[in-house]
Amino acid sequence: MYKTDELRTQPIDRLITPQALVDELPLSKEIIKNVTTSRKSIESILIGQDQRLLVINWPLLCT
Repeated sequence: MYKTDELRTQPIDRLITPQALVDELPLSKEIIKNVTTSRKSIESILIGQDQRLLVINWPLLCT
């Protein structure tokens, strides 16, 4: 008999909680500053205060 089911699947492990991720990988001050600055820049573009073009490339594959 040939195996034909689930040939390209893998078991899925339970994801860790967001808090566990923060505890494991704390954010540095530099990362927090980068995220904050980036979010402010994106907001300025979206509300029309900044004339730059915002390009969102999707889908993003992480393997």
